[in-house]
Amino acid sequence: EFSAVASLKRKRNAWGNTLVARSNDTLPAHITNTHIPAALYTALAHQLNPYQMNVVAALSRPGLTGAYLVEGPPGTGKTTTVISLVQALLAINTHTRLMIAA
Repeated sequence: EFSAVASLKRKRNAWGNTLVARSNDTLPAHITNTHIPAALYTALAHQLNPYQMNVVAALSRPGLTGAYLVEGPPGTGKTTTVISLVQALLAINTHTRLMIAA
């Protein structure tokens, strides 16, 4: 599975940037929120661990385009993270177009 995902990186022009976020990857310690509405950001911060919150904040930045992948072993919160990301994207722009695959 990972080799299939890794091949996306070779198709950068077709797919844009690819984020492969595994449980042992490191993201910036904190991504400053300037785009998620404050009430939603507070609610999400209470539901998510810091790593998940950084993924949501990073991938909901305005103007971000491309294909992204959040990957990890069972039970690590991928579904919760993606649902939170969708909530954030729709709160920022109700006309956001998303394609989500599992």
